[in-house]
Formats: sequence, C-alpha cells, structure tokens
Amino acid sequence: MTDPRVPPVAARDAAPDDPPPGAAALAGLALGLGAAGALMAAALALPGQLAVQQLGGDMLHLLDGLTRIRLGQIPNVDFSTPLGPLGFLPIAVWDAPPARALAFGQATAAAAIIPFILWLARTRLSVASAFWLGAAAMLFATAAAWSATAYAPTMAMHYNRWAWALFLATAPILLLTPRRGRGLDLGDGAALGLAGAALLTLKVTYLAFLAPAALMWAALWGRWRALGWAMGVGLAAAAAIFVASAGWGMALQAALGYAGDLWSAARSDVRPAPGMGPLQLATTPAGAPVTLALVAAARALQLCGLRREALMMAAASLSIVLIAWQNFGNAMMGALVAAPVLAAAAHRSRPGARFFGAPAPTAMRALALWIVATQAPTLLAFQRSLFSGWAVTEERHAALFADAGAPGIFFEDARGEIRGQIMLEPPRPRQGGAGDDAAEDADEGPRSLAGRRFDACSASRGFERLVSMAGAAIASQPALRGRTVLTADLINPVWWAAGAPPQKGAQLWAYAPLGPALETMDLLAVSTCPAAPKARNRIIDEIAAAGIPLRPALDLPHWTIFERVVP
Repeated sequence: MTDPRVPPVAARDAAPDDPPPGAAALAGLALGLGAAGALMAAALALPGQLAVQQLGGDMLHLLDGLTRIRLGQIPNVDFSTPLGPLGFLPIAVWDAPPARALAFGQATAAAAIIPFILWLARTRLSVASAFWLGAAAMLFATAAAWSATAYAPTMAMHYNRWAWALFLATAPILLLTPRRGRGLDLGDGAALGLAGAALLTLKVTYLAFLAPAALMWAALWGRWRALGWAMGVGLAAAAAIFVASAGWGMALQAALGYAGDLWSAARSDVRPAPGMGPLQLATTPAGAPVTLALVAAARALQLCGLRREALMMAAASLSIVLIAWQNFGNAMMGALVAAPVLAAAAHRSRPGARFFGAPAPTAMRALALWIVATQAPTLLAFQRSLFSGWAVTEERHAALFADAGAPGIFFEDARGEIRGQIMLEPPRPRQGGAGDDAAEDADEGPRSLAGRRFDACSASRGFERLVSMAGAAIASQPALRGRTVLTADLINPVWWAAGAPPQKGAQLWAYAPLGPALETMDLLAVSTCPAAPKARNRIIDEIAAAGIPLRPALDLPHWTIFERVVP
C-alpha cells in the first residue's frame, strides 16, 4: 500500500497558481532593499576607519592584493592567488583610501544582490519573504566579521561572505517550483549563470559543490533549456569579469593563470582542508542543530507532497555542508535559505497534510523559525560588526600601516604583548616510509640560512606589529629602500609595509614553490616567529636548493633581512 500522506510526484507537477507581485510591489521591494543596503553601507563607511581585531594575517593578505592591483599588477598574471579576480575588483575600482574602498566594495557586492531578489519575488517568493532574504544576504555582503563565534571585527575573508550571499539569493531557484509566467527559462538561466560566473571568479569551491545540485534541478524539472542559458550567460559573464580585471589583451592569460593557481592550491599540502571533516562539521554541537533542521526541512517537503522540492533540499543541504567544510569558518551559513523556502512551500502543500502532528503550513512555518534561530548568532554578529569602525580607540588600536598607505585600518595594538609560541613537543611518531619521513622533516625542525638559525616558533599574538616593524626598518635604511622584498611565510606582506615595489611572480599565499618570485627577489625577510613556520621552512629549503647566495643585511629583534649577493 502507498503512504496516503505522500501523493505521487504528478500530483504537484503543476506550477503554483498564485499571481506574481505587480510592478508597484516590485518597485517598493527594490526601494526597500536599496534603503536597507544604504543604511548598512553608511554604518560601515561613515567612520572612515575599520577595526581589525582578528585574522590580521588574512587582512594583510587582502591589503597585499589590493595594493598590487592599484600599482598596476594583474591578478593571476603578475601575482598568484587561488582567489578569483572578483575577490578584489569591487574594492579596487574605488579611488578611495583602503578603509573606505573596502566599505564601498562591500556596498557594491550588496547592491549586486538586489536583481536576484527581485527575480525571486517575481517567480517564487512573496514580497515579504523576498525582502527578508534580501536583507539577510546584503548583511552577509556588508558585514565586518567572519563568523558567528568571532566577537572581534575583521574584514578578512570577505569573499566567503559574498559567496554565501550569492547562494542565499539564488538557491531558491533550485528549491522551488516557479509561478506560471513567460521567460522563466531565460530568467532562471540568466540568474544562475550570473551567480555561477561570480562564484567561479570569486571562490570556485562554492560553484564546484553547487554544480551537481544544478544538474539535479535540470533533470527533476526538465529545465535543460534554462541550464543551457545558465551556461551561456555564465561563460559570457566570466569572460567579462576577466576583461574588466585584466583588459582585453590579458584576459585569456589571466583566466589560464587563474586555472593554474587553482591547480597549484589544490595540490598543495599546506592546507588540504581548513578545519574539521564534513561529518564532524555536521555533527558538532554548533552544527548538529543546523543539520537536523535541514533534514527536517527535506522531510517536511516530502510529506507534504513536494517530492522534487524535498530532493532538491537534500541536495542543497549536502552542498552547504561541503562548502562549509572547504572554507574557513566551518559554519553552515547557507542553511538560512531553507527558511523562506519553507515559508513559500507552506501554502503549496496538499490539503490535509500534517507534519509532527500539526497542519503542514503551521509546522513548516515553525520549522522556518527554527532555522532562523539556528542562524541568529551569525546575523547578530554580522549586524554588530557594521558599527565596529565607530569603536576604534587609541588605547586598543593602532594604525600600524599608516605610512604604507592604509591610515584608516586599525589593528588591535599588541605593543608590549608580542609573543611567540615555542614548539617544544617531541617529533611526531613516523607512520610511513622513508619518503614520508623526508616530507615531514621538510616541514619540521629549525632551519639555518646564511649563518642565521631559525627555531620552530609561530607568532601567537602581535604578528601585524612585527610586519609593521620590519617594513619601517627596511624603509629607514637608504641601502635597502626601494628594493623588492619577499617574506618567507605563508603570506607576503613586508614589501607593502616597507613601501617597496611589488614583485612579479609573487604569491599572496605561498601554496606552491615560489619559482619566479625568487628570481625577482632583492631582499628576503625571515621572521623568528612567522605566521606559518612550515611555509617559512619550505621557502628556506627552496632557496637553499636553488643555490641563491644571500647575506644578512639587517638584524632586527624578530627578523633577519637578507639581501641577494650579486656576483
């Protein structure tokens, strides 16, 4: 016997009959979202300064890339990064000091969300649900925090928030049957294609884990024409982004360079994954309530006769877990999209359907509230972060890189608190063969370079001030000023702090052998306590293997600056 609670798929093949909102309602929605975005942008931009109290190294990485672009370098051509050009372009286009340019770039990303939300309101969501979802996505785009658990503000890893915002603004296309209307294939395809191009040129892991869900959507609903539009629009939009970033003459080289940088990062053993595994992520005390809510959402849709929606919710939930697994922060922020989807599906369930003993519409709306509650810490942390620039104080913060062109970026001042964390643990037990032992030895232990010894140590506090001190010291030496500088670390910020010219062939993250950067290096900055000791050791080993002659040029309390010996 069939379960009477679950009608066959054919029972829900028909599109919803509720009429789309009128032009006036859509215009009001656009104005409302624009006003909300303007308020968020104003809160972030008006102080003219930004506070950085966490992930300072990642913030230095961002400023490194932005400075290179402002000096005329092209991402993935003149310097290597697995981050796509869209991670820099919306910020770099603003001719403003870095603090305001970062705020304006965030506002630009938020404004780009509005057309997607208008399309959702026209085809799937109510105006109220669309406004709520749009405001949440725009908050993701403008926030100055990276996690619900991170109390301290930072603009670091903005690209993850932007990608989640795009996910929120487009995932309902895959999760809900559209209203009847014209141009659905073109409209859905254009929205998915533009979002796909943005994710491809922003953070490709998001697109990689969402693409299977898009294929499943096309198969379940027979939307192959829409998928074709998505691919065509996406390729055109991606090409346009590379042209905007690199110009007509270098766009193809930039695209190929981006592919090469992604391949190098994928093969790197520096950080195969940024945290816990996907199963552990989904079952932690923080992740389990979100996982249960997503499972309940899929089950509710299935019991109410919305089988295709239920299958897509399950696929999207898997994508959310995998995306969170591969992106630092390990937070399933995309789960928020299930709330408006359930609210929209509540009135589409078959008559008499029940879930957890309650009428389906009531139960699905209650489940939507549960999902919002699981994401409330993220929303509150993001909202609070918008005002972090107003709380900068001389006692707690310092514009460490004012002389380097970033007077409005205030880092938490670690003056008098600079310390390293010495690694005194015994060597890890060997578990592999001789080749594995050699690989581990390359990562561990002290190193020597040109008569200087560097013990195993990593900076636990004050790394940004260490970089500032090294940059100021180099800039104060006439013999060193104006020469290219390479930092022996996972990130490469000393050149920028010193006001030195940018190298060609440098890497923002040292995921791969440095190669070309060693050829254009005049000075090498090596810290006694770097951000990533394994990266420092690998660079020292690479220099030794290449036989590059160096000699100490400047000894500092926490650094040694080497210069290339020219025969």
